[in-house]
Amino acid sequence: MRASAHWQWLPIATTMFASLACSSHSSDAPGPSCGSESHCGGDPLGTWAIDSECLTIDSPFQQPECQNAIQNVSVTVHGSVTYDANAEAGTGMQQSVVDSQFALTEQYSEACLKAIGFEGASADACHGLELLWAGTVAVSCQPVSGACSCDFADHQRSTDSQGFTLDGAQIVYDDSSRVDFCQNGDHLVETAATDSSRVIVSLHRASP
Repeated sequence: MRASAHWQWLPIATTMFASLACSSHSSDAPGPSCGSESHCGGDPLGTWAIDSECLTIDSPFQQPECQNAIQNVSVTVHGSVTYDANAEAGTGMQQSVVDSQFALTEQYSEACLKAIGFEGASADACHGLELLWAGTVAVSCQPVSGACSCDFADHQRSTDSQGFTLDGAQIVYDDSSRVDFCQNGDHLVETAATDSSRVIVSLHRASP
């Protein structure tokens, strides 16, 4: 049984971004499409309010039988992000205030469950998945029509501040994470990805 880091998107969503999210639905691997990304660069300095976010998550298991596991992703995030306009050219401090709610439904077919080491879609197998994903995110799994359906939920409030440097069309944070961005007038789009997730965030200028 080999699972990817299931919650890699959380630091992206709560540290780098502040946004109101759309829901995504998927029936085909590797997950729902969030549309086109933008990497035009520009000037992100100032305070930006939230418009929309789209999140894509890949199946947590590499086995082919499990690639349709992601059924629904829903993220709602409110807040703002400020890139210090008083900073020297190309560097500064980013501050974000974020309130986010996350819900995810995954469904593991009997073929998937057998591929990852369970005997089938039994109550014991569903409980085994609950134990596998147990942690800071609430999870509940139950047998449904010959499969195990798992619901995940999380609510976070965070305030973050960290330094950044502009590198072309990327914002590089002090922790070495990178975000692609495109600023066009009063509109800003930020994109970030991990091995198993992708987030596209749209914001509008709140103040210079």
